[in-house]
Amino acid sequence: MAILDDAKQRLRLDFDDFDAEVTDLIDAGVADLIHGGVHKTVMAAWELDPNTDKLLKYAVLIYVKNNFGWNNPDYDKLNLSYKTLKGEITLSDEYIKEVV
Repeated sequence: MAILDDAKQRLRLDFDDFDAEVTDLIDAGVADLIHGGVHKTVMAAWELDPNTDKLLKYAVLIYVKNNFGWNNPDYDKLNLSYKTLKGEITLSDEYIKEVV
């Protein structure tokens, strides 16, 4: 299953009207992880197959769910969850070193 399909499933979207917005949020989640310290080569490898690393996949999906739409009643809880997970990811050498 593609990351877009996974994100739409978590957002409970069964139509394509918001695909561009969801795709932009996926890209923003990837960029935020890179900005936070995950090496860009790690994220590039992950983007080729998001199922290779469930932790990165989960972080991106939380980012998407947290930032989709306006007036998200779960924003604070999801934001804390995402920031905590991102912090833990960026403490691991596995994620901050270049993939060769």
